[in-house]
Amino acid sequence: MSLAHAFAHFAHQNPNLASFLIFMTSYHLSSFVFHLLDTRFPTLRPYKKYHSLPKSPSYHQMMARVLLNQFFILLPSMLLATHLGITYTTIYSPSPSTLPSVLAFVALAPLLHEVPFYLSHRFILHSSWGFRSLNHALHHSSVTHSALSAMYMSGPDFLLEIVVPYLVPLSVLSKYNLCNTATCIAILPVGAFGGLYEHSGYNFFEGIAALDTKVHAMHHRFYNCSFADGVGAPSVLDPMMGTACTGGPPIKAIRRWLGFKDVERVKKITSEMALDGDRKLNDSRREECSAHSG
Repeated sequence: MSLAHAFAHFAHQNPNLASFLIFMTSYHLSSFVFHLLDTRFPTLRPYKKYHSLPKSPSYHQMMARVLLNQFFILLPSMLLATHLGITYTTIYSPSPSTLPSVLAFVALAPLLHEVPFYLSHRFILHSSWGFRSLNHALHHSSVTHSALSAMYMSGPDFLLEIVVPYLVPLSVLSKYNLCNTATCIAILPVGAFGGLYEHSGYNFFEGIAALDTKVHAMHHRFYNCSFADGVGAPSVLDPMMGTACTGGPPIKAIRRWLGFKDVERVKKITSEMALDGDRKLNDSRREECSAHSG
């Protein structure tokens, strides 16, 4: 039996472990490639739009916590969810192969991921108590300068931002038989790549909405906007809830403040706040993040 056939058999019998192995390989290989781009390929520096601050944690300093989260929170959560029958429940039933099933999976998976991610990120992790008590400040200390920092966060933060938004779509899609072996295994590593890219500091596709890393970079700069995932995400809830970043703080809130009248004044205010945002917005939280990385 060839190695490929052996792994295919293993994956069919243990889809959760296969997904974790593929995820770990792709995540750390991709983050190392981005690290090499930072250190060995100066010709790509024009694409490096977001840089580390003096006290930002380095690639090697972040590694231990990232591995701790992955092996001691993500993997046990995947095994527990499978044991409880929450995920991978339709692995052995006929695999969906029709075009409607594939389209349903592609459309629903990102939306089902965005809802728990947005809600926990905005209303728990960025609440007055959650930012400190759940240590979301640790993740913000990375300021999107390294791909590895996508999972550099505290345990509770990792559970709410990574594990739950991954398990929710997987459980729903499995329940309604919209997830075959291949798609169930791929959902984690494919979804993680967007986080790697948007935290890398690079922006190779500036101006292309679904691939522009500026959206999440603005969140790390201003804290009070763009709570949904950026790259590859549908980004439905931010515009709907008035928290979309437009180069500065949420433009909808400012429009409401001005009575939706003076569009040019709105643009001027958001532009000025973007240019001077690092000094004026969320100073206490920035100090908190700096303390975590010092």
